[in-house]
Amino acid sequence: MVIYIAHSAPRHNVAADRAKSALGVGSEDTIVVCSHEFDERGKARGGPYTTRELALIDAGTFIVLMPPTDAPLGDLSIGVQLGEYLQIRRQRKEAAKVACLHHPDVDPAEIVSQCAPDVITAVPGSEVSVRSLIGQIYPKQGHEALIRTMLTELLAAVGAGVVTERYTTAPTLTISMVQADLPLLDLGQIPPNAIVGGHRWERLFGRADGEAGLPWNVVRQNLQNPETWESVLAEELDFVRLEKRQRDVVPILLEERTGVSPMGAVCQKYEVYPSSGTAVNAEVSSNVHRFSLVAFHAPMLYDPTDNTPLADAFHLSVVAQLYRFLVIEHDMETLKSTLAMAPAKNKIRDFVQRVDSAISDLRRHTLLLDIESRRRNFMNRMGRFKELVHQAYRVKPGENAEADAKQARLSEIMPQGWLPLSESLEDGLKRGESGLADAISALSRIAELNGDVIKISANCYSRLTDIHY
Repeated sequence: MVIYIAHSAPRHNVAADRAKSALGVGSEDTIVVCSHEFDERGKARGGPYTTRELALIDAGTFIVLMPPTDAPLGDLSIGVQLGEYLQIRRQRKEAAKVACLHHPDVDPAEIVSQCAPDVITAVPGSEVSVRSLIGQIYPKQGHEALIRTMLTELLAAVGAGVVTERYTTAPTLTISMVQADLPLLDLGQIPPNAIVGGHRWERLFGRADGEAGLPWNVVRQNLQNPETWESVLAEELDFVRLEKRQRDVVPILLEERTGVSPMGAVCQKYEVYPSSGTAVNAEVSSNVHRFSLVAFHAPMLYDPTDNTPLADAFHLSVVAQLYRFLVIEHDMETLKSTLAMAPAKNKIRDFVQRVDSAISDLRRHTLLLDIESRRRNFMNRMGRFKELVHQAYRVKPGENAEADAKQARLSEIMPQGWLPLSESLEDGLKRGESGLADAISALSRIAELNGDVIKISANCYSRLTDIHY
């Protein structure tokens, strides 16, 4: 007996393997195959079958596995595999056995209705339902200990009994086109009938939430300079199709009237799905090619490898401002308000949690700023800050008293003056409530240094801008 397990997201590969192990112990003669054991073209990455088609031919049971997921299901992928399985069963005049094993909080209605409403059976992740599924697959299995093992593992595979947590995920843009239209990409064009959709894709284009996918010739109407944008996108998709890897960030820029902020996107997935036609000699040209792009707000305003004094002043000013926004104007105020509650802490049920939360936020923001500094190549810039003011004033040391004073102050702060105060701040944070006052004191002195950095770097940036422009 062969059982085929299909699931929608790579993040559920482990869950699929767990379900595979559970079903495999039911009989020594059972072979269980998972969809992630094959690539997008159906070729095996390993296992007993060389192609997905051969596995589906032998499969007596088809199981759709649906653990909790943050994004809508990739039902197109499951639908193609299920459609191929059902077609094989019809051609062989054999009954199809399809079950959708899902977490109790996951609604399988969409995939049931779109994929196979007449043959698919929804199996919620409960002990009664899963036990019934095991009985249908193994009607002669009477060992309770073995059934209990399978039951426990299958429930765990869909996360049953665990409270689901939902997280905001990045919008995803999917563009699907038939193979016959691929030559248009080489010409810098997106096929007019290509379908544009994806998880929360509509927000990228200023359309109503929940709107279904639309043809490209409709979507492109909201783009600013659509001809240019289309050629950039087409070139990237063609590169990904041929090289099987992403190359560039594609900016998404709409007309100003849409009110949608500019974003960037990278093509992270390319899949080919066989034709859904029922004819035995279906044309290869009708295969569906799907490109998936993940969108994000991209830092495209600077080049971290730019080592000019103007770039040094710009990056120093920006990071100092970020420190002011995140740490000084937000976290320090939170620490102060938390410390003010200390005299009445016995009356505040969650006082300890407030202290922990304030300290945690400060440490997280500090880490994010450290990451931002590294992205802006601060390690290489640090030594050049010691001559930044003199470069901005276009003088040598000793020629201008004002420049000498500002350069001395900046050199004193970056990074020598900063380090002992940072250590003092961390020491206070380690002591929790008892160290809040010391941490706030250290942070107040850091704020003074940061204020001087902002003033000096902004002045340098202004002077260097005048020089360059």
